[in-house]
Amino acid sequence: MSQAAAAMTAHDPGEAATAQTVYVLFLVGLIFPLMPIIVLISALEVKPVVGWLILAYALPPIIGLIWTYTERGDASAWVQSHFHMQSRTLWLGLLYGIVAAVTTFFYIGWVIAVFVLVWWIMRCIKGLNAISRGAPYDFPEHYIW
Repeated sequence: MSQAAAAMTAHDPGEAATAQTVYVLFLVGLIFPLMPIIVLISALEVKPVVGWLILAYALPPIIGLIWTYTERGDASAWVQSHFHMQSRTLWLGLLYGIVAAVTTFFYIGWVIAVFVLVWWIMRCIKGLNAISRGAPYDFPEHYIW
């Protein structure tokens, strides 16, 4: 079977249980999608209890990233495309979040933060949709979706 024919066939969604769980962890982390550095800065600036609560909401995506890196080597190629996209989502989300935080002083940061929120949701929904079809993530190296 050629590579093109192999790519066109549907795969067992059960193979991607870990990737599916990571998408859910990323969506749970949506409560504060601007990622750990901003969370740590916030934790230092506000009362400790509030800071720890914010940090707790940022932990699911971090756990998902660690899980992605540990499972990536054993996964089939179509699941690896999801893992690749998930790791890019977290690192790009961190970058976009830092840009949003720095530019909030100029008010454009709030627009960027909304973009990051929509971007994060769209990437996770697109990934969950592909997993439910048993398909690899299309173009995981893209910066948008």
